[in-house]
Amino acid sequence: MAEVCQTSPRKRPPELVKSAVRVLEILELFDRHRRALMVGEIAAALQYPQSSTSALLRSLVKIGYLTYDIHKRTFVPTQRVAFMGGWQSNPFFNEGPVLEIARQISEEAGLPVGIFRRNHTRVQWLHTIAADDAASDPSLGEQTDLLRSSTGYMLLAGLGERDIQGLVRRINSEVDSLTLVTRPSEVVARVDEARRDGYACMETGECTTVSVPLPFVQSQEQVVITLFAETREIAGQMNQIIAIVRETISRVTERCSVEMPGVERMPRPTLVPHKPAPMRMGWR
Repeated sequence: MAEVCQTSPRKRPPELVKSAVRVLEILELFDRHRRALMVGEIAAALQYPQSSTSALLRSLVKIGYLTYDIHKRTFVPTQRVAFMGGWQSNPFFNEGPVLEIARQISEEAGLPVGIFRRNHTRVQWLHTIAADDAASDPSLGEQTDLLRSSTGYMLLAGLGERDIQGLVRRINSEVDSLTLVTRPSEVVARVDEARRDGYACMETGECTTVSVPLPFVQSQEQVVITLFAETREIAGQMNQIIAIVRETISRVTERCSVEMPGVERMPRPTLVPHKPAPMRMGWR
């Protein structure tokens, strides 16, 4: 493992907000070393107190800009950081396979498409492609409930049963009402179904969502795209939409199978024909 070199102390104008400067310096440190870093490495390299460095890193994890590996005790930036500058030059997002797949699916299906990641017990909304080719983003990586969305179940499909049950128990311990408590066995069963089908579909009143994992992973993170539609508008068209998703992912991933630094290929999901009666829970 390459050593993280200590940087020279920077003289900063007194009017600068220290915490804001430190956030950017931490992100720049990851950019220089391009690997996961431990809190001690970051504190030593930037000559910060370890206690305040740890608190700052935890805050960045909580709002979805870093992810933390509890086994290796390392931090690494999430895709949300890539999106911050993706409009300029990032090959993975800026006109890369993730945005290309989302745009093409949105255009061919005529539906808005969201791009998501899991942030511990929450679903983080990274980006949105509107059906009219306009792009919009939620505020500051908006996060929603992991257990009440097709997106959440698809994001859980990459985890083992024990990890899923542990997450469900943690979520249950934090809910405000007993009506929001979810049985771990029910979640495992629904995740198994999503994993088997290659997609998750949910209907809530007038809205239906379809979520599919992308066959890429960056920094050990799974990315999921979700299509949004009014239920009455897509009645009887679900198999056609799934076919569009499958063909688009296959076409783009085959063309992008050349080397992409930091990006690993994952097994392409096998999308089975849609079955009636999707899971009826909260959407997104």
